[in-house]
Amino acid sequence: MKDIKLLSITWSNDQTFDYKNTILYKSFIKHNNENDFINIHFNRNEYSELEKDFENNYGYQSEFVLYKIFLLKEKLKEIDDGIIIYCDTNDVVCLDNINNLNYNGGTIFSSEKNRYPNDNSSWKPSSSYPEWNLNNNIYLNSGLIVTTKKLYLNLLDNIIGNVIPLNYKNFGGDQGVYTYHYINNLSPKIILDETCEFFVSTYLTSPNCFEKIGERLKHKLTNTTPMFIHDNGLNFGSPRIIKNFNLI
Repeated sequence: MKDIKLLSITWSNDQTFDYKNTILYKSFIKHNNENDFINIHFNRNEYSELEKDFENNYGYQSEFVLYKIFLLKEKLKEIDDGIIIYCDTNDVVCLDNINNLNYNGGTIFSSEKNRYPNDNSSWKPSSSYPEWNLNNNIYLNSGLIVTTKKLYLNLLDNIIGNVIPLNYKNFGGDQGVYTYHYINNLSPKIILDETCEFFVSTYLTSPNCFEKIGERLKHKLTNTTPMFIHDNGLNFGSPRIIKNFNLI
């Protein structure tokens, strides 16, 4: 049997975080064992000097780079080997048992129609997505990832060693850092879930693009029923998909 864990990362000025009161956990526990949910929480008071350094180096959303990439690495080593599904905490729902995810390897990120960040003019050597992505409006979203612990650690090693030191202030958080890795085809390779087989990020996607099929949502544009719905973005009033289809 596959050893699969769901991972969320939080940070606040408190020693603990009530992750069991989040949208993610409430939906997860309907279909899964609570022992398969891992929340890594960081007390910001312990990293105040690092936060200042990262803000100076990376600007907007620098805390996402600090907690979701830089500090995650050592914590990730403490998790048992196996498959890891990373999920944002406050706007993602899980609609099935994670052991039913048809994962066959690689480092897979969710995709979305919204291009963020879109100011990457200073990024070198490459400063843009491949033409196919641009023509089809399919871009990386870092709110959902599935990979193995080994590949995840390799990815973080590469990011920390080769991308973060570039000190671009327009990374716009972890999503920009991962986007740089992706568009420059660095190793380990990031694969986008272009057809929303596993994940769908709803920014720039209206509720009319979905229909409820049992416990899952069918994405009409891709004809798939992803296990995870990342109800991100404010363009239609997030979390509009979650509320519209009563997913928690």
